[in-house]
Amino acid sequence: MERKFKAELDSLYPILEFIKNEVDPCGFSELVVKEIELALEELFANIVDYAYPNKAGLVIIDCHRSQNKTFVITVKDQGIPFNPLVELQKHPKTAEMLRQGRGGYGIFIILSVMDKVDYQRDNGWNVLVLEKSNQACLTDYSNRESSGLPG
Repeated sequence: MERKFKAELDSLYPILEFIKNEVDPCGFSELVVKEIELALEELFANIVDYAYPNKAGLVIIDCHRSQNKTFVITVKDQGIPFNPLVELQKHPKTAEMLRQGRGGYGIFIILSVMDKVDYQRDNGWNVLVLEKSNQACLTDYSNRESSGLPG
């Protein structure tokens, strides 16, 4: 399901509610749901802070389960082109930087809690795709398949 949100901090709780409603039927543990919410909170805060300087903006979030029972979240904005994966490679985070209180840990957190993260710039849109596998669902699905039960 896809929803549009204003790129402003007032949209954070509606976004988190939207994500929770979409991820709940997937059967993730409460801890994994909180990790997914944390990833979206970090990502959205960075969009609000940096993507649209001096103007209003829009964020589009699409959530769905793929055929292999992976939960996929696509986040799009038309802000300043920014590939966080490249930036993380240019400026790796270290324990020393963390102790010094330097910023830039949002994408590091996202990469830590999500199974897969991809970025592309598509027709003026930053497109970040986050994936989280539900191993319990995957195991359950393969057990059903081998037993002849419908998936």
